[in-house]
Amino acid sequence: MSTKQISKSLVLAIDVETTGLTIGEDKIVELGGVYVKGGWRCGPPFCSKVNPERYIPIDATRIHGIAQEDVANSPKWKTVANWFNQHIQSADPIICGYNILAFDAPMINAENQVAGVEWTLDLNRILDPFIFCRWYHPEVQSRLGKICSFYGLELPEEAAHSADADSEVTALLVTAMVWAGYMPDDLELAFEQKARFKAKMEADVKRWGRKLYEDRQNPEKLYIASGVYRGKCIDDLDESYLKRITTEWNSEDMSDEARAYILERTRTQGILFG
Repeated sequence: MSTKQISKSLVLAIDVETTGLTIGEDKIVELGGVYVKGGWRCGPPFCSKVNPERYIPIDATRIHGIAQEDVANSPKWKTVANWFNQHIQSADPIICGYNILAFDAPMINAENQVAGVEWTLDLNRILDPFIFCRWYHPEVQSRLGKICSFYGLELPEEAAHSADADSEVTALLVTAMVWAGYMPDDLELAFEQKARFKAKMEADVKRWGRKLYEDRQNPEKLYIASGVYRGKCIDDLDESYLKRITTEWNSEDMSDEARAYILERTRTQGILFG
């Protein structure tokens, strides 16, 4: 069966800005999207502010710059959702977004449910470069701007957290990852890898905690997932650091199994905590 090639297909990257991070409670205040094909943008970005019909907290405004007065005369979500669905239905693009599986798509689906909009985004048929970045580049901070710099893409600080700018650079990131060999060009294979990588990383978090992960090739080795030693194997870290994290990190950061594992590794290396 033939399948789409990402590098030769129309890709639609989308991004939302919101009143907060709680799906089902917070509201979308902006939806943006950009079409890209073969590394080139196709037409201008589209973007619509949304009247969330509720107060926009000042902390959210500080992030994306959208204040109450900016959305007072904007359409409500149902109108924007129907307009956006026309893009999906008419162009049949590959949909993607950065961390879209954890946030943007569930947020859109939750808004649709509340507004009585019938269509939903199928999370199984969406590309998320965030998953591939975390899998192949765990040593790089996973913020979009940092990943873009890693791939030689530019996301100016003043443009970050605007839906259209984030969308455009995400679409280009997908193309760059395909060209670099970090994402399959075959769409169905990319979906399969995305699901497999996501499941494995979720299993790592469940087993070890959110600040540790197994080596992608050698599960006998455990690595640090955040902070100054991100991407470093625990076997290469000194006693003082290991002692500090085993006492300071909470149960979400490090599981009991991980704590015992690290202590045992230090013992086998002849490192004894006093």
